[in-house]
Amino acid sequence: MQCEFAFNYSIAAWDALGAPSIVYKVGENPYFHSFYSQLKQEYVSARWGMFEGLNLENVHFSDRDTALDETYDNGVYCLAIEKIKSAFRVQYAIFDKIAFFIAKYFQIDDLKDHQIDFKTIWYSDQKTRKKLREIFDRRENLPLLALFRMSKDFMVTRQPTDFDTEEPIDPLAQRLWEIRNTMEHKYLRVVYYPSFGEEVKDISEIITLDELTELTMNITKKARAALIYLSLAIHKEEECKKSLRNDLVGEMGGGDMIPDSCKKKSR
Repeated sequence: MQCEFAFNYSIAAWDALGAPSIVYKVGENPYFHSFYSQLKQEYVSARWGMFEGLNLENVHFSDRDTALDETYDNGVYCLAIEKIKSAFRVQYAIFDKIAFFIAKYFQIDDLKDHQIDFKTIWYSDQKTRKKLREIFDRRENLPLLALFRMSKDFMVTRQPTDFDTEEPIDPLAQRLWEIRNTMEHKYLRVVYYPSFGEEVKDISEIITLDELTELTMNITKKARAALIYLSLAIHKEEECKKSLRNDLVGEMGGGDMIPDSCKKKSR
């Protein structure tokens, strides 16, 4: 099969995007660059784990001597499945971390750390979510607007009393939240094909491997887009600040590569 490519530049084969050039006061730690590097590392590591899970053909040695009960419910238990599930969890969690980044960068101080999440950071009233924060309202920053629009995909119905009334843009949004919630708090039973077994909703949820793969790919693409938008949004803000600089400042970033410390340690 012949593959079609949009272009054949080598940059497409590696993750070149990083945090943009950011101005700090002299002596101040470049914490936003460190934060962005951690977000990016979590993303690429989870993506690799997903790839390994999807392409692990043989039984892994860690599964060979693991004694599990045979319950005849078609459940699949193996390292490959756990790699895919872990990738899903990590990618989903990246969005609240992006919200934390935004809160600190824009100096939103009225929220405690545990109150910050991706779908509500934008609003002055987090319960009704009707009024944008003044710092975001009519802000001329298209990548930041893109992040805001992505947050709409997390406006899912959790309880009948929820204030969320608008439909998420992505039709898979509700299912993504349900599966993530089940992974974190209950029992997600992965099967190769649709099962006729009983599903106890307050304990377990059944999902086919094909659907789990589709949802993991979906959230991975979203996380990648969100990290790109975050970098571009901060770049836009830093460009706007250039004419307002009065303090002694230092500038860092703009695509510098980080030394490969992992390889140095392994030598």
